[in-house]
Amino acid sequence: MIAAAFRACTNTAARTCAKSNLLLQLLIRHRKYPNVGFLNGTVLEAFYTYAVEKTNLNVGTCRRCVLTKLLNYLYPQTRETQSKAILHAKERLSAKTLARISILCVVTTRCAMDETERHTHAGVHDTFYRERDGQLQTLEQRLRYHSLEELLALEQHKKEGIDAESLQGSARISYNINEPLFLRLCEVVSFDKHILPDGNDFLADGLACICDDLELYLEMLNILLLHAAYDEHQCTRSPLYKKVLLKFDLLNGGFERLLKNDAAATLNLIKTRNLAERLLAIFRGPYHPSVRKLLQQTEHTFIMRWAIGQISLKQGEDSQCVTVLQPDKLATEEQLQRCFLHVVAEYLQYEGPSLNEAHELLDRLELNVFCSLDLFYLFDLCRILLAQPSHEVVAVWVMRNLVDVCKNHYTNPDITEQIIDLYGALTTFVSPYEDMIRNVTIVLYSFVKTVRQTHVLYRAAGEDTGAGEVSCFALTRSTSVRQRTRASTTDWCRC
Repeated sequence: MIAAAFRACTNTAARTCAKSNLLLQLLIRHRKYPNVGFLNGTVLEAFYTYAVEKTNLNVGTCRRCVLTKLLNYLYPQTRETQSKAILHAKERLSAKTLARISILCVVTTRCAMDETERHTHAGVHDTFYRERDGQLQTLEQRLRYHSLEELLALEQHKKEGIDAESLQGSARISYNINEPLFLRLCEVVSFDKHILPDGNDFLADGLACICDDLELYLEMLNILLLHAAYDEHQCTRSPLYKKVLLKFDLLNGGFERLLKNDAAATLNLIKTRNLAERLLAIFRGPYHPSVRKLLQQTEHTFIMRWAIGQISLKQGEDSQCVTVLQPDKLATEEQLQRCFLHVVAEYLQYEGPSLNEAHELLDRLELNVFCSLDLFYLFDLCRILLAQPSHEVVAVWVMRNLVDVCKNHYTNPDITEQIIDLYGALTTFVSPYEDMIRNVTIVLYSFVKTVRQTHVLYRAAGEDTGAGEVSCFALTRSTSVRQRTRASTTDWCRC
């Protein structure tokens, strides 16, 4: 089966190749291969010679096979391998995938349990199943030898009386760094290969490359911290940590040049969007608390100043019919605007040096709740902001805008559903502020009450005018409807 799956991986049909790689990954994960030589000499060689397309999905197969050639495949060192990588790469590899494979090359894994968990599982010796048949015991033991680490852990937990099934649920994987291999990884990653050009013609390209480096280094640090390979003190002494600081200084200086020389005005839409996506990938996370602290301490004033400057503060025009938009239906310019809004929103979770400028942007950002696009931006930002630690400035901005939506769109079922979905997160977000808790409760109660009353009126009107006319009346907002809606809902939203 594994030989057939491997042959299908080299199929030129992208869909067949992708499905076969998923099957191959599953078989390798469960050790359904004849021997290690099959992985070393057959599977990986197919990747190194580009017989298998270099995509994020396919490269995931390499995560199961760690060899010395793997780093040279992921990070081409010679002119020949770099040329092959450019010719055969089908897409940009995800930094998360690249970081995870790279870290697995330089660590050993171990299962870790807290002392409390050990005490919890003590005394369940009788529930541990033991095979009685001698031949089956021998077979089971030989299968265990395929993973020496698993065998040692099993024997240890047999002595301690820990159930095998509960062990799988409670054990956590921790990493130990192999220092020689880690230093080798640092060499092949080539920390200093990307520098900013002297001129402005290729400045945007240089900034994008540095953003890629930062995303990779931050993800590597994040993995090492999540798996207890580093504590906070060890993290600050890591080469990765120091290079992140240097790269941020370089990136911030590059964006300063972009602002001073007015080079941003000459950027085309593709380069601007590429920079926006790279910045979003850096700030989005989620990260370990130590990485969050690192991002909070770094200097990125000019980075955020450039991103904020790309955001249009002009309100959208009223829509003929206010509807809930889908992200994939946005135009290119609208997607770019959304990306920059996300960059600023994600940045707020770190409370960095540009926090005040980001808050000022929120104060100046006026969104028209009668414009479908602005309404989409509003809900989009609320979902990001309400998932972050509480902040009073953000809470005031979210409350002000949601109250405006509640006043004017209680007749629209799609918008009503989104408002209800946000209220749980909103209540948690404003919980540190007593006055806002009261306001949220009043708004929610009044909103639900008004929606229920309106639903009863529309249902009664539907019996006389027909469902089609009621639906049109509920979704189409003319000037007179807006005035009546605002007048009738002023009393219950005095927050």
